[in-house]
Amino acid sequence: MTEPLQLHHAQVQHGTSSNKMLQLALILLCLVLIVLIADYIHILWRRRHLPPGPFPFPIVGNHFQTPSYKPWITWEKWAQHYNSSMITLWIGRQPRIILSDAWVASDLLEKRSDIFSSRPRIIAMGDAINATNTNQTTLPYGDRWRKHRKLMVCYPVLPRLLYNELTA
Repeated sequence: MTEPLQLHHAQVQHGTSSNKMLQLALILLCLVLIVLIADYIHILWRRRHLPPGPFPFPIVGNHFQTPSYKPWITWEKWAQHYNSSMITLWIGRQPRIILSDAWVASDLLEKRSDIFSSRPRIIAMGDAINATNTNQTTLPYGDRWRKHRKLMVCYPVLPRLLYNELTA
């Protein structure tokens, strides 16, 4: 008589553990969805303060809307569609500003170069190996970058000049 009761008790325990696993999976799924929705709302909030552009998809942005072959043709069409010489494309979570007018590009990149000439922060290449301030490819624009550039430009010429001085 006790054997069927024990079997029923084991089945009930197994059922509750699978219910707990299902509840845990649902809670985890809800948390992931909440994080994704909050992140997408954050991207849409940032988008309000940037130039116009195609509406980004969650996670991938405009990556799949931009063709891999001659993307500048599509960018030009979008610039005409949005009636703007600057458009914003989202590659993943990062915005990219595309300039489609030579005058605007000259104004921003030459006349205001002190504002727009630096590089984006590269975590994998710079911060992870602690080389942000020593590697020229990851240095932010400034006095240190200019010194490094001057050394890199002069270095290939310097041995030749020394050799010419010593042999003359």
